[in-house]
Amino acid sequence: NIVQSDEEWPTVGWETIAKANPSILVIARMDRRCFPA
Repeated sequence: NIVQSDEEWPTVGWETIAKANPSILVIARMDRRCFPA
């Protein structure tokens, strides 16, 4: 993982991801919510 965090769903911007220069990106859309925000 490129983001080291103890949070279950950390909030990061695309700049942080681009700076880490990952080899592979997995992009998904979550259409359901198990827990309220």
